[in-house]
Amino acid sequence: MKKVLYACALILGLWSCSDTYDEPLPEYESELMVEAYINQANPFLNYALLTKSIDYDGQSPNVPGVSGAKVTLYEGVKEGTELKWNESGIEYQAVDSVPGLYFPPIELLFLATEGAYYKLVVEAEGIVTTAVTQVPVLVEMDSLWVDYVYNEKVDSIQAFLKFSFSDPEAFGNHYLIHDYRGAENEWPLLWGALDLEVITDDIFFNGQPFVYSEVFPRRWGDTTNFYLSSITRETHDFWESYENSRDNGGPFSQPINVNSTFDNSRGIFQGMAVDTRRIIVQKP
Repeated sequence: MKKVLYACALILGLWSCSDTYDEPLPEYESELMVEAYINQANPFLNYALLTKSIDYDGQSPNVPGVSGAKVTLYEGVKEGTELKWNESGIEYQAVDSVPGLYFPPIELLFLATEGAYYKLVVEAEGIVTTAVTQVPVLVEMDSLWVDYVYNEKVDSIQAFLKFSFSDPEAFGNHYLIHDYRGAENEWPLLWGALDLEVITDDIFFNGQPFVYSEVFPRRWGDTTNFYLSSITRETHDFWESYENSRDNGGPFSQPINVNSTFDNSRGIFQGMAVDTRRIIVQKP
């Protein structure tokens, strides 16, 4: 009993020692943020989006885009342990209607090469930042199908939409799985329009089939696109840290730093080999 009373007294004593911190916080310094993608399937989805970070107390939902930047892409090959880059790069152009968005010129639109390496150099607001990525070899979906299941909770039939793919024999393959529900077109305008569903690697299913299932649809007759993207380990680690930071456990949990693939800014340069399938599920 004495130990319990002592513990209560200690807690009350510590509580009474608290004080209000009323000193002004240091002014927040924004960082350059880069979100860039390169893929082998759709040339209109190779782009870079440049923004600035905002402070925790920022009230505006608008993230400021960075204009007037120079964004240059270089392709390279690996010779031994070194990467050799083409001297001539592709300089992206700004999209006037969307501040901070940069695309290759129309006449220089391209598809990335599986297995090739790419370097993105961004010069903006006195900062030069660089990232390197690789476009992995494509892993395709094997099949796509629908299982109709009776759901007692809603007293109706629901559709489980599933697809599978076969992981290659060697360890070290990493994947992103997205869906795009109610899709009017095969591809989104930007990758951020997709719903990020799964970040995974082959540590538990190396060389084995992997089945992805999803309760579908929100309503019968909807169109859903699925995207299976083979990615690098660095991209996998970035998105894993990003998801962990979103589920950080509340304001009193330990902060989680989101990884970055750039050397002098925050963000991701994501090389990806993408396979996509499209299905409309009708009511049975």
